[in-house]
Amino acid sequence: MGYSKKYDFHFTDKADYSSKWEQHNKEERSEYNKVRSADPEVRARKKIQKARWDEENEEHKIKYSKEYNVKPENKKHRSEYNKVYNKENKEMRLEQRRRWASTAGKEKHFMENYGITTDQRNSLISEQDNKCARCYLPFDLDGSGNTSNAPVVDHDHSYPKGDPDSIRSIIHQKCNIMIGMHSDSIEELEKSIKYLKKYSKVV
Repeated sequence: MGYSKKYDFHFTDKADYSSKWEQHNKEERSEYNKVRSADPEVRARKKIQKARWDEENEEHKIKYSKEYNVKPENKKHRSEYNKVYNKENKEMRLEQRRRWASTAGKEKHFMENYGITTDQRNSLISEQDNKCARCYLPFDLDGSGNTSNAPVVDHDHSYPKGDPDSIRSIIHQKCNIMIGMHSDSIEELEKSIKYLKKYSKVV
């Protein structure tokens, strides 16, 4: 058993000391990390390190991503996290939508998230005869992207971000939300079907 006079705590080993030191200096470390993260040089260095790691571990990332995202508990956690995040970051999300509405913003959005260009996305819509692949009703093509019938790219979340192979089809925004609320799970959708059949008031 060791004792730190400086921080006034006992510890059993090196790991225990580190844990208690982190807890004792939690606020100080948090402030330090905020300042450090805001440093342009540090951010640039981290970006390079991440890009290098991603390149060296591409196969591991794909395997882990698929295994992680197909688990129902992880899908549920992601859905709950997104709800809280969007609620707490309304202004930032609005700014993201404004940027996305610009031509450059759309190009960046489609390439970063799905690995396709805006023209390729538009071609997919045309191939579907401007209709949703889920409900077969027409898309609202006013360009704002804010209506429930606006076309959105539906993709398999088990693939890495930006992988064009993850794209399933183009569907309505409302259809995409509905599928997302069921965590992309056939089992969860079947539960809703059984529920509606059991409790439907329509004779």
